[in-house]
Amino acid sequence: MTELEGKLTLLEEAPTLGAPLPRSLDARRLLLDRFPYAVIYVELPTEHLLVAVAHLRREPMYLVGRLVLGEE
Repeated sequence: MTELEGKLTLLEEAPTLGAPLPRSLDARRLLLDRFPYAVIYVELPTEHLLVAVAHLRREPMYLVGRLVLGEE
């Protein structure tokens, strides 16, 4: 949890730090150093939306297909 909190603090300071996800709408991924997890988030004009903390050894890209933004 400490590492996750640290990464979230980093994202507040530098929101483009995470790598863009392929086949997604503005979603980014920031890897955690110690565990096989990544923070998946979306950069919005006024804020950041945390979508998930994903385990990377269990179908790491399954979230990409589930990201639907801008549709109501």
